[in-house]
Amino acid sequence: MAPGDSEPPAGSLLGNFHRDLRDGIAVHLPYALGSALLVCCSVVAGALSQTVGTGQLARLPFTKLASSVLTQERSVAALVQADTELLAVLVIGAVTLGIATALGLVAQGVVVGIFLGSSVGTIRPVVALVAVAPHGLVKLLGLALAASVSFRLVARALAVLIGVHSRFLTNREWRQTGLVIGLAWVTLLLAAVIESFVTLRLVRLF
Repeated sequence: MAPGDSEPPAGSLLGNFHRDLRDGIAVHLPYALGSALLVCCSVVAGALSQTVGTGQLARLPFTKLASSVLTQERSVAALVQADTELLAVLVIGAVTLGIATALGLVAQGVVVGIFLGSSVGTIRPVVALVAVAPHGLVKLLGLALAASVSFRLVARALAVLIGVHSRFLTNREWRQTGLVIGLAWVTLLLAAVIESFVTLRLVRLF
């Protein structure tokens, strides 16, 4: 079998979907990696803030919205609703030049960091780990993908303003953007299922 024989024909509906999703992920990947790094740095900041006893970072915008995704005893529907609201904040944050998106990511990381920081000396490290990691890593991927859309839209708008690009987005690029948003939501849905059916059981087990 020649390379690529297993892929759908380029002109087919499935083939176009596969190509647009693949290319969409590729162009958004640098922004997604940057978003994930921002969340991870915020986790460290939140943990340090809680450890030294200030906890001031908990007052950041969107921390109340972000904190809902850490609740363990919630139905999948409730978790998906909370995650969808946060996804909307991250994507629509493009109209604020990405400021709201960045704040949403920072808030998410800070909330996780505060949880981890407050667990020091109160619960076993393994319990804190299983309370966050199983669904948290999947959720991080979904949030990073959602935020990457906002940051890329802002970057493209600036590129148009300074003359690097003559057009904002082509029709195909809009389709790619929509597919990435859809993938982000499906990833958050998976994280909600893991949190509801796996994380809670692991916490009770340990």
